[in-house]
Amino acid sequence: MKKKLLVIVFTIISAYVFAQAKQTFQEKPADYVSAAVFTPLTTAIDFSVTFTNGTPANLFTTCNAGNSVLLDFFFTGCGYCQEYAPIIDQAYQAHGAGTGNIKFWGIDNGDNNAEVNSYKSTYGVTNPCASGTQGGGDAANDAYSNSASWSWSGWPTYSVVCPDHTYSHDVNYPPSATGFNSYFTNCETNSIDENYNPIHTVITYMYPLPAQENLNAHIYVDKTSKIKIELFDVLGNNVYAVTSPVNTGYYNANIDVTNFASGAYMIKLSQNDVVKDIQKIMVVK
Repeated sequence: MKKKLLVIVFTIISAYVFAQAKQTFQEKPADYVSAAVFTPLTTAIDFSVTFTNGTPANLFTTCNAGNSVLLDFFFTGCGYCQEYAPIIDQAYQAHGAGTGNIKFWGIDNGDNNAEVNSYKSTYGVTNPCASGTQGGGDAANDAYSNSASWSWSGWPTYSVVCPDHTYSHDVNYPPSATGFNSYFTNCETNSIDENYNPIHTVITYMYPLPAQENLNAHIYVDKTSKIKIELFDVLGNNVYAVTSPVNTGYYNANIDVTNFASGAYMIKLSQNDVVKDIQKIMVVK
């Protein structure tokens, strides 16, 4: 049975408070703004989970080792979770993809390992995730949503836990890739530069893999230039090409592979006619 929430809507126009009907697995609206109506939870609640790859983890043990942890509370059917997943992954990659003292954990509610792994593959999530029913995510979601019920407004919820267990609830929403940086700075965990960018123009990640109808290729461009993306089949035939002038920054190329045959392809990224990256992808029908 999916978790239910009681959502309280506060209005500054009148002195009345209206209670909204309970709903199953509420998602935040896109224009949601977090409001501290009551004193927020400021100290994290400890929990243990097992990620879908079988790795166990404990929050306080991880923090006590000098790490900050970004908690991404989500569920696989949540539309805004899906929409914002690439942004969260961009922040994860920018902060070292778990190699430094900043960790990103996905904490699922209500789904099993297979469903979470499918979600990760489809929406480009590369950070560790614990499923709700098999990885302990349900218990962790319950602990935080119940303890912060007066300000818990649905999924996704992004929160930061510092090494001293200080807890910042429901931050950076709607999210930006750099919106967590000030929280990590306050935690004094910046082993990865908060303004980190890849050194060279490169394909940072792609999803879903394998692709069926559309492939999203996220790229970083290190200078204003002409960018070309091409796909080649196993025989070396050029089956897709697009060229565009772009400025420095992150971009997403959405490639329609609906009419591609199942099999392996190579995606090539060129900058001003110089090859910068080549990666293999799979298309399945």
